[in-house]
Amino acid sequence: MPDARPAIAKAFEHSLLYGEHTWGGALYWITSYAKQRNYAYGEEWKKERAEGKFARLDASWDEHTAYIKTAQALIAPLQESQLQALVNAVDVTGPRIVVRNPLAWQRDGVVSVAVGDAPMTAVKPADGGDAIAVEKNDRIIRFVARGVPAGGYRTYVPAPENGTASDQDDRRLSHFPELRADERQDTLESPFYRAVIDRQRGVLRSLIDKRTNRELADAAAPQGLGQYLYERFDADQVKAYVAAYVKSKAEWAINEIGKPAMPPAAEAPYRAASPERFAATFSQSPLAASVVLTAQAGGGVAHAVTTRFTLYRDLPCVDIELTLHDKPADPWPEAGWICLPVNVSQPQFRLGRQGSIIDPARDILRGANRHILAVNSGLTVTDAGARGVGLCSLDSPLVSLDVPGCWKYSRDFVPRHSRVYFNLFNNQWTTNFRLWNEGTWTSRVRLWAVDGGDAAEAFVVPSAEARTPLAAAWAEGPAGKLPATRRGLEVSATGTLVTALGPNPDGAGTILRLWECAGRGGDCQIRLPDGSGATTAERVDLRGQPQGDPMPIQDGRFRVEVQPFAPATFVLAAP
Repeated sequence: MPDARPAIAKAFEHSLLYGEHTWGGALYWITSYAKQRNYAYGEEWKKERAEGKFARLDASWDEHTAYIKTAQALIAPLQESQLQALVNAVDVTGPRIVVRNPLAWQRDGVVSVAVGDAPMTAVKPADGGDAIAVEKNDRIIRFVARGVPAGGYRTYVPAPENGTASDQDDRRLSHFPELRADERQDTLESPFYRAVIDRQRGVLRSLIDKRTNRELADAAAPQGLGQYLYERFDADQVKAYVAAYVKSKAEWAINEIGKPAMPPAAEAPYRAASPERFAATFSQSPLAASVVLTAQAGGGVAHAVTTRFTLYRDLPCVDIELTLHDKPADPWPEAGWICLPVNVSQPQFRLGRQGSIIDPARDILRGANRHILAVNSGLTVTDAGARGVGLCSLDSPLVSLDVPGCWKYSRDFVPRHSRVYFNLFNNQWTTNFRLWNEGTWTSRVRLWAVDGGDAAEAFVVPSAEARTPLAAAWAEGPAGKLPATRRGLEVSATGTLVTALGPNPDGAGTILRLWECAGRGGDCQIRLPDGSGATTAERVDLRGQPQGDPMPIQDGRFRVEVQPFAPATFVLAAP
């Protein structure tokens, strides 16, 4: 394979540039436009934008967005080409699918792969195992791949079925009576959950965990489970936020954090709206039962919304997918949310932040933002017995607890209600970020029941598996030389991520870097990929400086102590 390191290094650089703080042309808006007008919004703004008045401002944001688009353009084709090389190289003749697991523990997961026009109703592992019924839409199939080795891959081949296509569909669905999508009853059911759909609001009215008979949805909450909430803020809210948050009374600070030239709240009061009267399309396959709910623009929401709920036959989770269609640009302060009120009494929250797991009731320093938090993995909402719900947003890292958190600031706020709001967009921060958001985009959330267990089991591992899906590729033709199934790097402490495994940039050998994310630390056995050839592992710091004597590697394994939430780096060396 060609050397991937230059492309990866360039993608890292562009990712860092995208995250850099000072960018965008927001000061132009404040000093040269909004401040000079009584009304900087509405029809006048639309007219002047259409005339190109803000082309330079839009271009500044597009220039910055190009950093992350470049990173994606570098990495996506690289991953695709390497997966294709792998599927071509396995020792399996004819059509086959290789499923790759990027995480360092064995796992199951949903696989999606393009197979062209190949007729396929089931697959089976090439190394032995039962047939797995697949869901096929157009040229894409999906199925649940089981037992994919840690850091490695498993090959699947078509498993033929007899009879006509309609006979096959009837037979396959009859095999799974516990999986149902009932349009007449407005229900979805899997072996794990039973959901009742509310078409009026586009939400789950009820979600029962069938294993414990617990109701997971809070029907008494202001919003429903999975509801889209759109907010437009008024001048009084903005003024109150600035007064509470901005320490400096300098005009530039007040204008930069606030929204200049808004009309009085009496003329343009705060309003919140959600779409209503959704059209529903139910579907069922051997993989999943789902419903797609669609609402047109109207009722205070200026864009169409589509929500999809999916329950799986073989996975104990619920996937929620919300798409905003053709949202118009608007400089007026606004925000959008996925609402997730869950049925937990006296809730306790745990959030996977970068480098820690926090309890927002006691772990946030006074003066910090308590209303909007960035989540690095997932979160749980549980009662005193550690029973409740786990949540992971795959696309939107900002979350508010109890109430939607835009234009709110408090030094002592503590969430009391078991309500979670993932932010889809906002234009609160005038500095450095887009002042208006437009277009079509999708945000996904995975939900699962929690019943005890430590942080790794409750949300770190489920979140990592949701955010790092199994990857797959399809090929036909002659066999290669690699085994059909192969294990890669494996760690005994699940919830410990592998963040580097490759050539040592500071010298000879191979760098292996782990990141313990569950907060438990302790003993961890590392099992290297077969054929690595490494005989010693030397612990080093993040600058590559030795932190002790090299440890022997025996039978491809060595044991280390990992610290809670800490990185651990090793240089692997061969004789």
